Amino acid sequence: MNRVVIDKAEFGKLVERHGLFLKNSRAGGRLTVQGAAIRGVKAVEINLSNVELFNSSVENCAFWRIKFNSSVFEQSRFQGCVFDGSMFRSANLTGIRARATSFKSADLTDADISPAVLNIRGDQRPSDLRGTDLEKASLKNANLTRADLQSANLFECNLQGAILRGANLKGANLVGADLTGADITGARLEGADVRNAKLDGLDLDTLAEAGVVGLSRLDKLPKKVSEKLKRHVQWVMSGGRSGIRASFRDSELKGLDLSNVDLTLADLFGTDLSGTNLAGAHLPRADLSSAILDGTNLKGADLRGAILTNALMENAELEDAKLGPIRVETATGIVNLDTQGLSGR
Repeated sequence: MNRVVIDKAEFGKLVERHGLFLKNSRAGGRLTVQGAAIRGVKAVEINLSNVELFNSSVENCAFWRIKFNSSVFEQSRFQGCVFDGSMFRSANLTGIRARATSFKSADLTDADISPAVLNIRGDQRPSDLRGTDLEKASLKNANLTRADLQSANLFECNLQGAILRGANLKGANLVGADLTGADITGARLEGADVRNAKLDGLDLDTLAEAGVVGLSRLDKLPKKVSEKLKRHVQWVMSGGRSGIRASFRDSELKGLDLSNVDLTLADLFGTDLSGTNLAGAHLPRADLSSAILDGTNLKGADLRGAILTNALMENAELEDAKLGPIRVETATGIVNLDTQGLSGR
């Protein structure tokens, strides 16, 4: 079926009439599109709240910092679009499909992205957001029931209180995301990366059983260690603007489970980490000088740029560790060692 095409010029006319409508509902006319294709439009910082797009396609368009609050996009399709910084508060996005589309830093608070009801029989079509870029977007309290978010980028996304019942999050990037109070009942989470994510109120055992990666169990660590690591994660994720860099200098962390913990740039000088589980831990540029790593599990750990001057590593397990160049301080300066083939024996 051939769709009516709305190009840049035609869209501009619709926007002008909609602006009058927003000022006075009896003037102009609401921007309403049904079964049409909007193509090649670019717009910046305009108010398109309360627009209505039903079963339409938006193709190769760029909408930067646009207000789409309380708008309707039911069963619509986005292809090759940019909605960075735009606002979709309380918008109806039921049954949408998105491909090669970016919602970076968009605000979708209270948006409804649940399945669309297709007919009187109650047949439904879930929203399809596979591979969509939602980095740093706000999806607070959004309804994402059964949404397909496989391989989506949800880096540092605000998903507080979001409804993710039956959602497909396989392979999704949830690094640094805030899932506090989210409902993940029945969600598929195999391979979803939850490193540094806020998971307050969620059952971490259930997450582990679901097959997420990057899960650290700070809840099982001594309180002082756990609190220090939480502040360190905040420091890392904020680029040093908040939180506090962790220092465990000359401390004993012997035998603890620090798997998948983020210790980027941490001060671990002289720390006793013998027998500690650091599998999958992130230790780029961490100072491990004089640290005791005897029998430490470092499988899959990221040690790129770490300082290991005088560190003891007898029987350390380094299988699949990311080593790259390791810095060693000598009397004549800093040497970057080629670690290919390095073992803990």
